Amino acid sequence: MKRKITYALVLLMALAWSVSLYFVSPEVIVSRLGGHTFPAVFAAGVLGGTSIVFPFPYYLVVVTTAAGGANPLLVGLCAGLGVITGDTTSFLVGHAGRAVLPEKASAAFALLHRWVADTHSAKFYAFLFVYGAVMPLPNDVIMMPLGAAGVPYWRVILPFGAGNIVFNTAVALLAAYGISSFWA
Repeated sequence: MKRKITYALVLLMALAWSVSLYFVSPEVIVSRLGGHTFPAVFAAGVLGGTSIVFPFPYYLVVVTTAAGGANPLLVGLCAGLGVITGDTTSFLVGHAGRAVLPEKASAAFALLHRWVADTHSAKFYAFLFVYGAVMPLPNDVIMMPLGAAGVPYWRVILPFGAGNIVFNTAVALLAAYGISSFWA
């Protein structure tokens, strides 16, 4: 039941945002935000990155601000950095949860830790980068287990963060240069 309520709230937020964009154009939103546009995109990214705590469709903010005339490269960078910051909560939840894991789960996460520690090839880093760059799925799926496995934070966040920045920049560029063709 709780999951249905969460989905309903996210759908309601997306619908409310869409209806408000019918009455207020993205250009007006960006002009009203003014110098606070990029901090607002960063804050939306942080909320979107904390999907374990608060599911927030931050892509709507990325698309709106980029379509409204904000620099899409800076929008993508701010959103990506915000998501990275928000994903830190998932990593920390996984890391803190190690203490209460059952013995079988601890053994599985120890195996994951050894595999990641032994994998100094580009495969592990490439996987994290590609997942962040092309998967519009929650990052918690990856961050929590790696935190629970005790993988060092920097080994996870650097490639994952770079992938998130690429993904959000691509979304912003598509919004900035692709949406205008729909309004003609």
